[in-house]
Amino acid sequence: MERIWAKRNYIRIALFALAGVLLAVALWLGAAAWQAQAQAGSPGTGSAAPNAVDGGPFACTISNIAVFSGRIHVHCTTALPSTSITYFAAAGDNAHAVTTNRFLMMLNTAYSLGRPVYIYYLDNSASNIPGCNTGDCRMIDWMFIVP
Repeated sequence: MERIWAKRNYIRIALFALAGVLLAVALWLGAAAWQAQAQAGSPGTGSAAPNAVDGGPFACTISNIAVFSGRIHVHCTTALPSTSITYFAAAGDNAHAVTTNRFLMMLNTAYSLGRPVYIYYLDNSASNIPGCNTGDCRMIDWMFIVP
């Protein structure tokens, strides 16, 4: 009976090792793809944004991230040049749930890795969602992280 359990343990160990190797390869390939994208269209190179935006990219070093019932926001350690804008927000309603969850995932990843997140934002404060103050907050249009 012990031989059967020992054999099963070896199989489990081999499967976990295989899963670890596959995960490492996937992460390596993903990092290589991000690096290629960053070199092709890194901030300041004049690359085209996926949507028409008013401002960005702004390199935000994250101070904190908050989730509210109607929005999420990120607070950056520095303000936009020549402004008092340190918060960037995204709508948290059902219509924007998928995009907002992606933003939140990227913000948490950047914060965990200690990396800046590059934010493209809507510069017109009339576009702000409720809770995003006109004097210190702007609406996120899109963002990226460079590995």
